[in-house]
Amino acid sequence: VVGATNVGKSTIVNALIESGFITKGRKVTASSLPGTTLGLVNFKFKGEGKKLSGSLYDTPGVFDRRQLQHSLTHSEVKAVVPSRRLKPITYKLKKGQVLILGGLVMIEQVEGRPFLYTAVVSNQVTVHVTKRDRVGHLLANKTGGDSPMLYPPFDQNRVREVLLASITEWLEAMECNIAEHGV
Repeated sequence: VVGATNVGKSTIVNALIESGFITKGRKVTASSLPGTTLGLVNFKFKGEGKKLSGSLYDTPGVFDRRQLQHSLTHSEVKAVVPSRRLKPITYKLKKGQVLILGGLVMIEQVEGRPFLYTAVVSNQVTVHVTKRDRVGHLLANKTGGDSPMLYPPFDQNRVREVLLASITEWLEAMECNIAEHGV
């Protein structure tokens, strides 16, 4: 089983064990924190009816530098990984407004009529809507420090590092244009 880090490969293997498809071996550790699987884990399987049998390997994740989690410290990852049930919250953005998730992600409504965005984030990630011209002030003055308004990251210097890493790596891959197709 091959894929990017922290996408559920071990969870799939555990489901195959529970279903009886994999008959020998114990469950593997699955965690919401990346890097749990450290090496190849071999499982034997035998299919029913036909003589299908072989090996299945659970593997460590393939590093993808575009994943935000690779720019975060351990304490920041712990903050963004939910520890209890998530509650989606929907925000209506108008042209020129920005939805900010901690000091991690910004979503700007560039043009068009108002649009609904639903945030499903850990309770340790702050969510804030502001006007585009206030973003710089908020990131410079309301992150890190003694009473931050936007977090994680928890340190002012880390905000710049994380946002720059995110912007640099995601510009080509993550540009998103949502056209009004009768919505």
